[in-house]
Amino acid sequence: MEYAQTDVYICKGGYEEFAPKFKYDGFRYAIVEGLEKEQATSETLTFLEMSSDLKERASFNCSDEVLNKLQEITRRSVLSNFFYFPTDCPHREKNGWTGDAAVSAEHILLNLTAEKSLKEWLLNIRFAQREDGALPGIVPTGGWGFKWGNGPMWDSVCKFALLYL
Repeated sequence: MEYAQTDVYICKGGYEEFAPKFKYDGFRYAIVEGLEKEQATSETLTFLEMSSDLKERASFNCSDEVLNKLQEITRRSVLSNFFYFPTDCPHREKNGWTGDAAVSAEHILLNLTAEKSLKEWLLNIRFAQREDGALPGIVPTGGWGFKWGNGPMWDSVCKFALLYL
């Protein structure tokens, strides 16, 4: 089976720590090989949850557990996808798709203190804009996203900028 993100670490024995410095991975499960059954305990591995330092602004709770769960997973999704700017998914590309962020910005700002990060990201959008006015579909960009993945929906982030910041 092929995986989009793979980290291979070979233990030498005893207490060890593996924390990549220049990348992060999003995942739900990890495959660990070579452990004896008695070694596989909840203390064997520790995974760090990481995101920008966004503080809670508001909360929501009601008598409907489905709505409460929806609020919880929405917040967790934002936190797992926010590293200095809003990204699309922590387990694949980690790109700042402008349309995705424009659609999500209102609930992000209602729940979390993301103004500074979003303002900085909007400045980066301005810097990425070409002289002919074209915006890429993702920001930051290495240059791709001008010929595909952009257009009216993705440019809607400009409307978000006028409305909220």
